Amino acid sequence: MGKGARNYAELTVKRLFALSGNKCAKCEITLILNEGTNIAQICHIAAANEGGERYDHLMTDEQRASFENLILLCGNCHKITNNVQIYDTDKLKKMKAEHELKYSGVQPSEALQDIFLSSIAYDIDFTEREEWGILKDIIKYALDNPENTNLSDAEIKSNHKFRNTKEKAKINFPESQLSRFAE
Repeated sequence: MGKGARNYAELTVKRLFALSGNKCAKCEITLILNEGTNIAQICHIAAANEGGERYDHLMTDEQRASFENLILLCGNCHKITNNVQIYDTDKLKKMKAEHELKYSGVQPSEALQDIFLSSIAYDIDFTEREEWGILKDIIKYALDNPENTNLSDAEIKSNHKFRNTKEKAKINFPESQLSRFAE
């Protein structure tokens, strides 16, 4: 995982992709092509670094790396939106909100989610690869049932044992499903 403003939580990245509909937020081009090539770029609305487009010195690195400050674009649109005279912060936030609303009811296939996570794995600090399946289930459940958890993105990512995570998060995970997460 990168440092500072590029320190994306896996949950944040997965949520970005899930709400993208596998489409660029600007031009609607498909982001993961049929053969599995990922052309998506995680873009900052307010720049990650000082001197970047729409940089806000009042934001923390955590805020810069947050879901609210990130938008999924293709490479071409990423470059185009660097024109701050046309694409100010408000315009990009509106573009992101409208795009996510459009695709909020669309669930990407498991195969697309796996391709997306694999293609950006170098950005994610989750070294226990064998536990990705558990993490994916926790994330999916937390995203689908936000009212049943008080767990932050960072806490979901950093807890390696499901039962400890479940207890800390106060996730009301159905007991019938717990056997899938044997310690």
